[in-house]
Amino acid sequence: FENLAKTFRTISPWAVFLVVVGYTTGQLLSSLKWWTIARSGGITTPYPTALKAYFIGMFLNCFSFGMLGGDAARGILVAQGQPRKTEGLASVIADRIHGLIVLSCIALVTSAMMGRDRVSPDLIQLLLLLVVGCSAGWLLGPWLLPRLPFMKTTKIGLKLQQVLAIFPRDPKTLVFITAISIAFHLLQISLHTVMAAGMGIEIPF
Repeated sequence: FENLAKTFRTISPWAVFLVVVGYTTGQLLSSLKWWTIARSGGITTPYPTALKAYFIGMFLNCFSFGMLGGDAARGILVAQGQPRKTEGLASVIADRIHGLIVLSCIALVTSAMMGRDRVSPDLIQLLLLLVVGCSAGWLLGPWLLPRLPFMKTTKIGLKLQQVLAIFPRDPKTLVFITAISIAFHLLQISLHTVMAAGMGIEIPF
């Protein structure tokens, strides 16, 4: 603990400032992406309300119910005043899946560009499966699932249709949220470099 305290005392105030500002900016970007997904699925909540729901969910993720509880909370809160809680929860799922796809793509690209000496071949294969599987499900699921017999005759089928409607497939929306996600993840990666430099550790970007 003494070494830990000593390390924190040596951190540059500028590094702390950059990390706080950078992390906050990243969360604002992430909330904008999530709100765009929710809005594309018919949830008409204003952005300030979505931003509030996002930060409440993030707080619960970190300090209370864990990731599932926090995600469920923001999914319910974003649909306040609207009978669209299922779609609200689906918007969070879509946000998480999209983020996973983009982050996996970044990992694959950087591994190809900068060498795979520290990346297991099994992990590369897993990332490829994640990208292909999630992307195929995102794009083809809304076309395939409605053709199943139970989709139009059961409550579960109707709920699934509500969930599928949240996943945006409009090219402009997909390009927009993907650009935000790339910027968010690169910012997060950069902040790790800043934190390391603030503690006197040299980690190449």
